[in-house]
Amino acid sequence: MKVVRVCTVPLSLVGYTSHLEELVRNGVELVIITSQDEYFDKLKSSSYKVIPLTIKRNISPLHDVVSIFKLILLLRKEKPDIVHSNTPKAGLISALAGLFSGVAVHLHTFTGQVWANYTGLKRQFFILIDRVIIQLNHAAIADSKSQAIFLEKETNLSNRVKCLGDGSFGGIDISKCITKHTDSEVRQELGIGKDDFVLLYLGRVVKDKGIEELLDSYLQLKEKSESIKLLIVGPIEKSKNKISDIHLKILNNTPGVYTVGFTSETQRYYSACDILVLPSYREGFGTVVLEAGAFRKPTVGSRIYGVSDAIEDEKTGLLCEVGSSVDLTQKIERCFNDREFVAQMGEKSFARVKAKFDYKVVAKNLVSFYRRCLNEKGL
Repeated sequence: MKVVRVCTVPLSLVGYTSHLEELVRNGVELVIITSQDEYFDKLKSSSYKVIPLTIKRNISPLHDVVSIFKLILLLRKEKPDIVHSNTPKAGLISALAGLFSGVAVHLHTFTGQVWANYTGLKRQFFILIDRVIIQLNHAAIADSKSQAIFLEKETNLSNRVKCLGDGSFGGIDISKCITKHTDSEVRQELGIGKDDFVLLYLGRVVKDKGIEELLDSYLQLKEKSESIKLLIVGPIEKSKNKISDIHLKILNNTPGVYTVGFTSETQRYYSACDILVLPSYREGFGTVVLEAGAFRKPTVGSRIYGVSDAIEDEKTGLLCEVGSSVDLTQKIERCFNDREFVAQMGEKSFARVKAKFDYKVVAKNLVSFYRRCLNEKGL
């Protein structure tokens, strides 16, 4: 079968090249259509073709019409059996182009809703867009079971959103989670003691990721033990969804808080932590939880859709109430005081990732779904 994957920016697929190559090994002739930016070359592979097509992330009516027209021409030229989109804007562009392209099956994968914490007309506008995407596609996929339930409830579309297997967008390649750097080497580089208890946050530093609650929590934890350290790996957003000026000062000026910024070597920092912390307000699934599990590290995360699928509470990590620095502090303190419990959760997390979220498992589930969709169309 021939499948065209459409996404707004290459970055949404760059971390899943093992998954994409596994699709090819399972009989998929794969073509990727995405914008050409600084990550475009990182997506290239001898296993599949990558075609540039600029799709703006923000609403731009004139440019969007041009993108739809160009995508129609590309789909007619490539003649795929399936067109499969991800990222919100690409989902809308691809769904509309699919109406005039002659492609038998159109699919879209949701990886979280930017509107989950919006209110009023703004929320309703974005729900309408997702509703249109679901209705225009042969099927919609969510990368977690709880997200599928959430989407169907909010859009009032029953039995239209699927979750394949136990979820995840592209799974985890555990072999890539092996690092030549040891825990002590990374800690030494950062100036963290070998016996310190290290909390790791990995992702964009924005308000919606619960960074403000995490910093508030750390100030409380620091009063109880100077050996608790906070390592924050990821770019600091300085415009949209940025954290408050007060929390930015805490981030930059608090002893025991270490910031790294953007890095392509995230595996180095998983090896250096004791637990991952993900106090996010919204999350499609929480791939970082799986990555941490591949390093045998448990996660303390928010009790929200997506994260609650990635973490088995009391088994592979702990769930805390979203937006509550008090509950977050209590859960982290429990881990600090019971290292044996942390080690047990880490082992269970590794076993769960290996059994259910290996990229080969996720790819197999997707290929099976592709075949099922084609069969439903009589192809």
